[in-house]
Amino acid sequence: MSLTSLPYPGAAPHADCGESNRYARRAAASAIEQAEHLLRGAAIQPGAEQPVPRMLISGALRLDPVAERAAPVLLALPGSLIGLESLRGRPAMYTARAIVACVLAPLPHLDDAAWRDLLMRSLITQQERAAELAELRSGPVPERVRRLLVLLSQGSRGGAGLSPWRAATPSCEQPTLVDIAALTDTAEETVSRVLSAMRRQGDLVRDGGRRVRLDPRMFEPGWTLSAAATYAHRGGTAALARPSGPGCFHA
Repeated sequence: MSLTSLPYPGAAPHADCGESNRYARRAAASAIEQAEHLLRGAAIQPGAEQPVPRMLISGALRLDPVAERAAPVLLALPGSLIGLESLRGRPAMYTARAIVACVLAPLPHLDDAAWRDLLMRSLITQQERAAELAELRSGPVPERVRRLLVLLSQGSRGGAGLSPWRAATPSCEQPTLVDIAALTDTAEETVSRVLSAMRRQGDLVRDGGRRVRLDPRMFEPGWTLSAAATYAHRGGTAALARPSGPGCFHA
């Protein structure tokens, strides 16, 4: 989802709505020009002025509850709206930190009809992802890590001009072990073993820096780590079968 793809006021195919549609498109373009770029590990800093809700254009954010309570870590993916509580004058419920490089854009001024449409689209998007994201904390650990990397590759900006294969091959920036462990409800040591096994099997290929390229096999049903790749690391598969604990949901 992007700001320019939303049906802003005047988007309906009526002959007398051209000017309204053009105004809405200009507002969306202006918002994107004010986009905020976050590097991995950077947190969204509250501004001195009245907070403005933003849309996540690319990347992924980790949302941690502000209050010290037993609440799950949330995951925001492209299309998520951040800071909606500010519209009601309420304090932020979560702190947001980029687990990979992100781009956010402030929402432009919209009338009531456009706001309703935007919120409905956001709700539908979240509902469609709910089942997929809930799987991040269920099943074998290699499968959880694979699902997270696949989700991140689908929300990555890519950077097709940097490498000849990247335009057609899925890739993403690899989050830290701490973030992967928190989102998959797994120990950091176990995540490290899984990633090492994926690299030995050829499913992950480093592309310099923090980016990794995903082999197309990781998107196929029935993907699994081979016994050879798993047992090549001390500890074998025993540590990879840790039962799931408290849930991790999405935002």
